[in-house]
Amino acid sequence: MQKSPLKELWRGKKGLSKADQPCAIFLPGSEVPNWFSHQAIGSSISFHVPSLAEGEIQGLLICAVYAAKDENKATASAPFAIVNNKTRGHQETFRPTFRPVPETCEDHYCVCHIPLKSYGFEMESEEEIEVSIRAGHAIEVSKCGVHLLLVPNTINEYGSLVEYSHSETAAEDALDLICVKRGRDDNEAGPSNETAENCSKRLRFESEAQE
Repeated sequence: MQKSPLKELWRGKKGLSKADQPCAIFLPGSEVPNWFSHQAIGSSISFHVPSLAEGEIQGLLICAVYAAKDENKATASAPFAIVNNKTRGHQETFRPTFRPVPETCEDHYCVCHIPLKSYGFEMESEEEIEVSIRAGHAIEVSKCGVHLLLVPNTINEYGSLVEYSHSETAAEDALDLICVKRGRDDNEAGPSNETAENCSKRLRFESEAQE
């Protein structure tokens, strides 16, 4: 099977981060990918955790569409997330390990993987969760979305229920959907396409430009 350039880049960025720390990638774009099950206009979103018969929540993918209020050659603090379990009264701030972002008026979106289990942050069915995206004063978040990463349950050969898979795999598979969707949209738009490989190259270029 051919390796996804975006997935390989994601693994590279994870390698530069501390173990079990939030990690994010940034791409040009003005929409939250449609497979994010919870979406909202603005910088915050609230939802109730659905039935978890399929497995246990191991992490979150959080997406934020943002742009600078004014074009500037400087950099600004990148968006970060505050996750609040309003049912339990438990709140945590998650800051991905990456450098500041360029101040540009062009819409971008970031996708951040948050390994909840590593922080002891739990959520169960029917609990109310609020996710708020914060950024520097020069950056405005216009849209946001949340996707739950589940570790499915399975029955082993002895008839016992065990956990299977890992949230990292789920996060990487979900990232494949981003470039697949971008490639499909570009094919419909015409010859000025940005395929998954080009998507990865552009992301790498932007990452290097921040160094």
